Amino acid sequence: MIDWQARYFDFLSLLEKTFIGIRKTVAKNLSHLLIAFFLLSRGEPARNGRISISAISRAMIVKAKPKNRYKRLNRFLDNPRFNIEAMVPGFLYLIFGEEPLALVPLIFDQTTIRGVEVLYCSVPFEGRALPIGLTTFEYGSIEVSQNTIEWCFFKHLIDHLPDWMLAVFILDRGYSRIDLLHDFNQHKVLFIVRGRRNVSVKIGGRWLSLGRLRHRVGKAVRYRNVLLRHNKSELADIIIYREKGFKEPWFLIVPAGVEEVLSTEKVVELYRERMQIEVKFRDLKTHLGVRGLQLEVRKGERLGRLLIALALVYIILVILGAGELGAEIRPLVEVLRPRARHGTRRTLSVLLIGCRLLDDPFLVPVKIIIDLLKQMISLVIQRKGLINILHSQPP
Repeated sequence: MIDWQARYFDFLSLLEKTFIGIRKTVAKNLSHLLIAFFLLSRGEPARNGRISISAISRAMIVKAKPKNRYKRLNRFLDNPRFNIEAMVPGFLYLIFGEEPLALVPLIFDQTTIRGVEVLYCSVPFEGRALPIGLTTFEYGSIEVSQNTIEWCFFKHLIDHLPDWMLAVFILDRGYSRIDLLHDFNQHKVLFIVRGRRNVSVKIGGRWLSLGRLRHRVGKAVRYRNVLLRHNKSELADIIIYREKGFKEPWFLIVPAGVEEVLSTEKVVELYRERMQIEVKFRDLKTHLGVRGLQLEVRKGERLGRLLIALALVYIILVILGAGELGAEIRPLVEVLRPRARHGTRRTLSVLLIGCRLLDDPFLVPVKIIIDLLKQMISLVIQRKGLINILHSQPP
């Protein structure tokens, strides 16, 4: 059995080295919260979306009675010094380290958890999406528009992107606003935004809707230097792609003049990875139990703090499952489908493989798991990102 009390100090060191400026009290409580989520990820209630605040508090390895643990957890979730927005640079450092990267896709999307809207930014990895930041709000209590909240989140990420990282923002149709595209261009942000078919564009002196532009099934078409909208026009390139079976084509909007970095084929390839964030939402709600959370007061703030802790656990579990050790145990725990579905016969994701590594001591000796966790923490402290230290098997 894993000695989680000893691992507490490992996680505490990881948090203090990764998230510069984090308060000692926040780091200590966050370490206990991480271990609680790791313990809960091994059980059926979490995997069936039935986790609760009481269950989380009972899983915390603190020397206190259950009632006092519950009170401690609630005080921590109400702590205003636990600022989740300030943790974005730490997540980038945790995943990527300080190694220069050519092009990093950052996927944005929104989901609803128990009446709270959660806007995530994630990085695609092995069929999943590793979270690097999030913000929460409730429609009934916001004092500014949703567009303002979204732009503040985008701007915060733009301001904290490292100089060595070339990022491209990938967004769905809900973000195809001309004002947002203008702001991205003003800040020189690369983006791939799916447009709506009724968006007006000017091509060859004529105004047409995107849905009327010519394209072929199975072959991407690029329209260069197109004007978007009649009012507040913005210059962009339009890439149209449709596969057999699509309900409608992808109308992908990218900045004009960036074809060397975002070629037509690359844009289609990157946008295809956007679907991985939907899979992550299912993982969080079902396999890690977020769907069952019930918060009565200050739901947005409290849920955001829980989700940021769960994001750290999710990253470690996915990378554990995607590594060599996960590949070794996969044949022992997985029953393949008789026929391929979505191009694979696999039935277990890298997340579930990671959970099995912690769940079943008969599969892998506990010492190996502990050594692997220590190695991951040590390499992050040495300024190497988790995404580069565990080489996964090809899907």
